[in-house]
Amino acid sequence: MLTESIMHDCLLQLFRSENLECFCMLLSIIGKELDNDRSRPRMNQFFELMAKIVNDKKKTAKVRFMLQDVIELRKASGYHGALTTTRHHNKGIITLLNYNTRIIIMTTTLVSM
Repeated sequence: MLTESIMHDCLLQLFRSENLECFCMLLSIIGKELDNDRSRPRMNQFFELMAKIVNDKKKTAKVRFMLQDVIELRKASGYHGALTTTRHHNKGIITLLNYNTRIIIMTTTLVSM
C-alpha cells in the first residue's frame, strides 16, 4: 500500500517535471483520499498553482482544460466522479513504477472482449 506521503511526493514530482497530464489523471483518482484535514494546506497549494497555470495560458489548451476539469471536480463533488469515470467507463489503469528513484506513471486501457 502506498502511503499518503508517497502519493504527495509522486504528485509533486509530476508537477515539477511538468508532466501535467499524468498529474491530472493521478490527482483525479486519488485526490479525494489526499484532500483531508491534515493535508488540505498542501492540496490547496497544488490547486493554487494549477489555477495560475490555467489563467497564464502558456501551456497547451489540452493541459489547461485538464487542470480546469480537476479544479472543477474538487469544487463540485470531491473527485468521486473522476474515479468512477476512469475505472468503469474507460477501464483505465494507472501503474506506478519506481525506476532509478524516478516515479513513472504509465496509463493503459483494457480492451473489452
